Amino acid sequence: MLRHEILELKEQKYVGIKTSILFSEAEKVDFSQLHQDVCAARIHDIDHDAHFMAMDADFTERSFSYTPLVPVRSFDNNKGYTQFTRAQGAYCAFAVKAKDLNPAWFKKVFDYIEENRIPIEPTGYDLEYYDENYLAMIGSQDVPAERVLKILLRMQR
Repeated sequence: MLRHEILELKEQKYVGIKTSILFSEAEKVDFSQLHQDVCAARIHDIDHDAHFMAMDADFTERSFSYTPLVPVRSFDNNKGYTQFTRAQGAYCAFAVKAKDLNPAWFKKVFDYIEENRIPIEPTGYDLEYYDENYLAMIGSQDVPAERVLKILLRMQR
């Protein structure tokens, strides 16, 4: 059964490494390796107290992009990485185990949003929000597929 909560989040800068993924190949992608790659990258001015995130975007019928995001205090000295600024505001959050994320799960979420008339902004992306801050995330021994995360969708202002 789906449930949601509303999170009020402050503005936060992020940088990451974007990967384009075919839907037909998504089951073969090692998403935990993509997270490890961004954590091992030479990213500067990391905000160790902020939460790690990832972004799904650039959706087409055949593909999407996946970008693990490291919180930073500044984009300076982080050229060459995908830059993203999470806007301050309200986000509708749905908790889910990483292994359960798939197009069918997202369909249930969007049906739930429509059924409950939740005013979501049409941003063209969704955010994966981890409850751990950056330091806890890189030190975690969790099994990545079993990790619970929150999918965030920005609410209309």
